[in-house]
Amino acid sequence: ELLDALDRLYRRLHDDEGSIANAERLAACSEEPGARCAYLHEAAVVAETRLAEGRDPVLLYRGVLEQLPDDVRALDALARIGSQRGDHEGLRRVYRAQLDAQDGASAQRRTLLLRLAAACESSGDAAAAEAALADAASGGGDWLVQHELRRMREGLERWPEVAQSLEAEAASSRHDAHRAASLMTVAELYLSRFDDAERAIAALRRVLARSPFHEQAAARLEQLLVQREGWEELVEVVRERLEAAAQGAQPESGSAIQARIELLVRMAWIQREHLRQPTEALATLKKAAQLDPH
Repeated sequence: ELLDALDRLYRRLHDDEGSIANAERLAACSEEPGARCAYLHEAAVVAETRLAEGRDPVLLYRGVLEQLPDDVRALDALARIGSQRGDHEGLRRVYRAQLDAQDGASAQRRTLLLRLAAACESSGDAAAAEAALADAASGGGDWLVQHELRRMREGLERWPEVAQSLEAEAASSRHDAHRAASLMTVAELYLSRFDDAERAIAALRRVLARSPFHEQAAARLEQLLVQREGWEELVEVVRERLEAAAQGAQPESGSAIQARIELLVRMAWIQREHLRQPTEALATLKKAAQLDPH
């Protein structure tokens, strides 16, 4: 009762130092963890909001966590102070504690993992940042998570994992342009790091399946197929592009009909010159003529 009376007195006198010290004494005298935490939290709030000289609110909030490790208010306060101070190591501890208090997968857990990754990267621990992002992506993370994970893995030069992240980026993207960019990048990665033309070709074909007039992908794919004289596969690719184009795809410039005519002419040339199929080539040219409005 005496300590409670002192607390009221300190409040009337606006004696922040006295209020904090008295709250700590009240916490020490309390037998219930909840009551101790309430007093320590009160002291921490005074230290934080009134900038009590010589009293660090972080130490007081940590005192709360010693009693209740998953105290939400204390964890949130430490995260706020850590962000204000740029205390990346402190933020890492807080975010890990907040994650430990989470149950299962949730949007909040993903957010905390992204914050943890940022704190780890800022403190120079790229491996820990990559691990946090991988955890966030394990539940089918969205494009942003996959993109950040890929960026971190590139810095670590973990090329097989970079390829996985690029594939995941493409799969999770809702935009054809982002999807195509990821697949183009992974195709070049398969070639430059793994000498794997098959997987590169597969990636480029997936670009053209959604964007049949993607000229960069088409040119690169044709280059790879011509290098190994894959004429039948090249005809198949052109046929797939025509089928996709028939669904309403539009080229960046020019008309879709003219682009389809050019594809048919290209197919006919391959059939005649490389596959020695004059009959098929003639049939393909007839299809092109049927499309020509002139």
